[in-house]
Amino acid sequence: MLCAGSEGAGVQVTSVPASLVPYSLSFSARVSSPRPVYKVESNCSLDPLQYLSTDQTQATVKLAAGHKFDRDVELLIYYKDAHQPTAVVEAGQASAEAGILMGDPVVMVSLYPEFPQSVMSSLASCGEFVFLMDRSGSMSNTRIRSARDTLLLLLKSLPMGCYFNIYSFGSRYEHIFPKSVEYSQQTMKEALKKVEQMEANLGGTEILQPLKHIYSQPCIPNQPRQVFLEIHPTLCPGRHPETLCCS
Repeated sequence: MLCAGSEGAGVQVTSVPASLVPYSLSFSARVSSPRPVYKVESNCSLDPLQYLSTDQTQATVKLAAGHKFDRDVELLIYYKDAHQPTAVVEAGQASAEAGILMGDPVVMVSLYPEFPQSVMSSLASCGEFVFLMDRSGSMSNTRIRSARDTLLLLLKSLPMGCYFNIYSFGSRYEHIFPKSVEYSQQTMKEALKKVEQMEANLGGTEILQPLKHIYSQPCIPNQPRQVFLEIHPTLCPGRHPETLCCS
C-alpha cells in the first residue's frame, strides 16, 4: 500500500493481518451516580455489567472481545428511580481567597419530572419556541455556518400551530419578528430566508439584554415557552456550537 506523506513523497507501508499484530486494544468505563445504575446499552457489543457496590451506584462496563474500533462507541446509561429529584453538594476550596466563587460551597439540584401521557399529548402540537443564536465575532467562519444549519433544521421540525421567534446577539441583539408569531408555511419561509443571511458580525457576546427582553414578553395562553440558546463554547475551540434549552 502506498501512502502520501506531508512532503508529498510516497511511503511504502506493508499491510499486516489483524491476527498478527503484536498488541490489542480494550475499552472499559466506570459509571458512578447517586442513583442505582439500571442498565447500559451500546451500539457495540458489551460484556455483562459489573457492579462495584451493593447499592449498584457504581459499575464498570467493557467492550466485548473482538471489537475492531472501526466506529464511535456510544453508551446509553439508564438509572433506577430517574424521576426522583437529586441534589449534589460540592464543598468550596479551602485554599481559595476570600470572596472568590471557588471558595463557596455549591449545590446542584436535578429534576426529571414525569408527566402523564394525556398532558404530553396535549402539548405535542403547541408551545412557544424562542431561539437565541450567538452572532459574536467568535462565531466566524465554519462556526456560524454550523449554527445556521442547526437552526434551519430546528425551524423545519417545529409543529404546525405553535409560536416561535428568533433572536441573535452580540454587542447588541436583533429579532426576526417583534413578538412570537404562529408557525405557518409563510412565517417559516420568512424566518428561513433571514437565518440564511445571518453572519457573525454583531461584535461582543452580551446575552443579558436579549434574555431580559424575551422574558419581559407576556406568555401566550396555553403555549408553554421554551428558549433554545445556541452558543459557541469558547473553552473548547474547534467544537460545533451547542444548543441549550431552558423553559
